[in-house]
Amino acid sequence: MLTLLVQGDEDMNKQTAEVVVDYKIPMPSKLEGITEENFWKYLMWQDDKKILSKKIIDAFKKSAISTSGYNDTNRPENNTETDFIIGDIKYSVKTVLTTKTPSYSDAFDSVSNYVSVLLEQHKKSIKRKDVRTEEGEAYIAVNDLSKKIDNDLNNILKGKEGVSQKLIFIGPKDLVTDIPESINYTFGRDYSAFSDYNARTYRFAELFIKKADKRTNSFKDQILEDSLKTLGIKNKKDLKEIVGIAYSFENMKFTNQLEPRSRPKYADIFDRFIKPAPGKIQKRSVFGDLVKILMIKEQGLGDILKEKNHVDNKFYEDYNPVVKGGKVYIRLQGIKERLSFYKKELSTPSIEQNIFQRPLRIY
Repeated sequence: MLTLLVQGDEDMNKQTAEVVVDYKIPMPSKLEGITEENFWKYLMWQDDKKILSKKIIDAFKKSAISTSGYNDTNRPENNTETDFIIGDIKYSVKTVLTTKTPSYSDAFDSVSNYVSVLLEQHKKSIKRKDVRTEEGEAYIAVNDLSKKIDNDLNNILKGKEGVSQKLIFIGPKDLVTDIPESINYTFGRDYSAFSDYNARTYRFAELFIKKADKRTNSFKDQILEDSLKTLGIKNKKDLKEIVGIAYSFENMKFTNQLEPRSRPKYADIFDRFIKPAPGKIQKRSVFGDLVKILMIKEQGLGDILKEKNHVDNKFYEDYNPVVKGGKVYIRLQGIKERLSFYKKELSTPSIEQNIFQRPLRIY
């Protein structure tokens, strides 16, 4: 190891620079209490976990999974497992045929943009054969809108067949419980190469992260609870804007930044428009607005739907369905408002939490 000494005019400016070839990652202890030391340990573990995840786990896993010979464009006929052995360590690559989860958010954006464009064109007096004007407002046929939604949903499913692959540890069993108290990461080492050392280090890194996360994640929850208490917020969903809570200690200031987020359930949003009605309609039944409108105008079931609380005055105000030329039309502006309403109603609130530090100013 080479040691370099860099000297300044003041003692506080002296520093020692060392050339190192590896980096020791220690197992963090359980973090209890909001202290400067625990902030440091938490942030250090986050950095260490990135090294283990990206440099060791991802590198070896990518190489190991490639041994199966399968991928999204080269799928096996059936689900399969491909075993391989490195020294006395055995792994298996499990390949499962899948249909990738469709991006309902893309379909939602497509429908939303479609409605917005039609409204904007109507405002500019641009005529469209699929849009008519009633009492100065733009209307679209229910069947045309249903067809648009169906087409968008079908398109996001095209070409989505692929595989899901997982690297499974088989043995020896002592690598299941023998978790080290530290792991050495060596700069420049090729952790994707098939060697006994890399196979063991990969397994240790997986178990190491799982154990370390159990010890440190509770600290992040402690900080969140304390920060919300400081803000006077009892429920996470009541956080409405980005805010930072500073925790100052003798040498460092740590900031817990909170950002409100919401995750829309796009598949459920589409259900609110096009889900078919059940054979027997109950008060708790869930089916689409477009289906309800056709039941009202084509089957005369408006009173029954209203009696079972499936439609109300707001429903009629938003859509104001009318029959023209044998087709049922509804307000485009009402569709836009319903898309926005359902997106907000069918969203799960959450908080993105970022903890970072900066030194206190001493100059």
